[in-house]
Amino acid sequence: MQKPEILDNEVERLKALRRYKVLDTLPEREFDELTQLASLICETPIALISLVDRDRQWFKAKVGIDAEETSRDISFCGHVVASSKMLIVEDATQDTRFADNPLVLQEPKIRFYAGAPLITSDGFVLGTLCTIDLEPKTLSPTQIKHLESLSNLVISQLELRIKQENSQLLTAVVECSSDAIITMTLEGVINSWNPAAEKLFGYTQDEAITKNISILFTLERSEHSQLLAQIKQGEGLENLNTVLIHKNATEIDVSLTLSPLKDQRGKAIGISIIVRNLTDRIIAEVSLKRSNDLLSCISKAQSQFITAANRLTIFEDLLSSLLDLTNSEYGLIGEVLFRQDGSAFMEDSLMKIRGVPYLKTHGITNISWDDTTQKFYEENYKIGMEFTNMQTLFGATIMTGQPVIANNPSTDPRRGGVPDGHPPLNAFLGLPFYKGSQLIGMVGIANRPNGYDQELIEYLQPFLVTCSNLIEGYRLERQRNIAESARTMAERKKEILLKEVHHRVKNNLMIVGSLLNWQGESVQDPKLLSILEDSKKRINSIALIHEKLYRSPDLAKIDFGEYLHSLVQQIFATFSLSNDRVRLRCEVASIFLNIETATPCGLIINELVSNALEHAFPEHRSGELFVSLSHDEKDQIILMVADDGVGFPKGVDFRQTESLGWQLVCLLTEQLEGDVQLFRESGTRVVVSFSELNYQWRF
Repeated sequence: MQKPEILDNEVERLKALRRYKVLDTLPEREFDELTQLASLICETPIALISLVDRDRQWFKAKVGIDAEETSRDISFCGHVVASSKMLIVEDATQDTRFADNPLVLQEPKIRFYAGAPLITSDGFVLGTLCTIDLEPKTLSPTQIKHLESLSNLVISQLELRIKQENSQLLTAVVECSSDAIITMTLEGVINSWNPAAEKLFGYTQDEAITKNISILFTLERSEHSQLLAQIKQGEGLENLNTVLIHKNATEIDVSLTLSPLKDQRGKAIGISIIVRNLTDRIIAEVSLKRSNDLLSCISKAQSQFITAANRLTIFEDLLSSLLDLTNSEYGLIGEVLFRQDGSAFMEDSLMKIRGVPYLKTHGITNISWDDTTQKFYEENYKIGMEFTNMQTLFGATIMTGQPVIANNPSTDPRRGGVPDGHPPLNAFLGLPFYKGSQLIGMVGIANRPNGYDQELIEYLQPFLVTCSNLIEGYRLERQRNIAESARTMAERKKEILLKEVHHRVKNNLMIVGSLLNWQGESVQDPKLLSILEDSKKRINSIALIHEKLYRSPDLAKIDFGEYLHSLVQQIFATFSLSNDRVRLRCEVASIFLNIETATPCGLIINELVSNALEHAFPEHRSGELFVSLSHDEKDQIILMVADDGVGFPKGVDFRQTESLGWQLVCLLTEQLEGDVQLFRESGTRVVVSFSELNYQWRF
């Protein structure tokens, strides 16, 4: 048995077959009648419309057989599909291709077969219209010709089936479309009118059909004549935005797509129009633009506030944007304040006011109408104008805490009147804004052409929240500035007090020093006199610290390098030593120390320098005294006092000596949490290392 050949275009052929959506459908009278006619013409007991699928042949219509389908491998029709030509087998038992075919050897025991191909307009063979006999047979040329004609009718019926289905689908699309779909003659006479057109234009189908399309155009907009002329030339037109007229004479924003309807020869025979209502889209676009404009205005104000822009600039820009957003002529943005301590807050939908309120502007339109009002504006707009009369429309906004709409102010009982020369007040909107329940301020705008309404109030709510946040921010800033001024004043007073304290302590120490001098004049004992002199030096070293502190710009710290230099010079002067005998050399860095550290350090310097000048250069011995102050690599402070005199006695431990001076040096070094070392080479060198102590505030 020879199986049917599968051609290279099989995939495309199967797509074409499925395009007709006929496989596995119910019997249809048109196809059954063509099959019966083929059986009669060819005088055969069996006739089939066989559609060859991928693995089977399925019978759309059949006469004389019960089977619904058979395998493609044993089908006679598969050979017709492969050759695209009519196949006639007069005796299958004598044909080597079919002699051992199961359909020949077994039921239905085919002997005769004639199959005409079902060829689509694009050249694909879907199957056959075939006739079958159980006896060998020969067809006449007339029978063969009629069978071919019937196969063409089968294809025509399949094509018609698709067209009907497409027509039904198109009708459903037109009927269900949300766009108006209209067809008309080339002269503009309407001949179809879908439900969407009825809804859009208000005309029923019966009212519209036979009317001219001009009923949808105004007399002023006569472009339909030009459009008809353009379509007659075979030209289409897409997305033409225009205005058409409803039955009730209202205008409708629409987009038109016009296309010529052509016959088989390509000649224009009519016009189709698809009309899309743009009203909702335009409203949505306008609404979106308004929302974006409002958001842009708010974002700009917030950015300006964050970047600390000038307050006037922020509110002037806000007011300008508000007037643009609402198409208003003039207005103000103000803060509600009180003459004395007062407040205004909403409770149970009622405004509770304590104190005497007034309105102070942050932004206001210049509506001055003469030199006097212009001067008043220029003098007050920066600091804010104050309005105290609450018997006005904006006063009603404050006193009630509710929006005030006055689209006819001249007759509104809440009006307070306007001064002579004031620009006309044709409409007014006052909007309060809050922080929580507390009334913060209000916005007032005037002269919107069509007045004000609730929808605008809802639209401006984000704007009011922004105004509230900005004014609350500036209130906090004012409070911070007041607190900062008070704190600065307190610190200034404290600074003056501290300077006075240091000055008085220094003066008192100098009095004590003077008392010691006076006491020394009556003392004859050299040892006691020496003790008094040492005490006076120590008092002077402390007094010098307080002098430096009250002269210092920083009352907590002094430049210890400068202090050390002054102290050493002062001590040097008390010994009445000439520079020719003992040279003084100082290398001191500018290191700032607090009083906790400077006082013990100053006393240490006093002891070390006094000790060196008293003991290092006996009997007119000359030499050098070197004092240095610096930081080491560990950021410790290093104080060094060195001389090239007779040197510190050997075998004496300065930490165990009974000398009051050395005892003070050791105790004061411990107080500094530092370390002191003594070196005896080439004289005496004492090194004290320490870090600044943490200052302990005492007030």
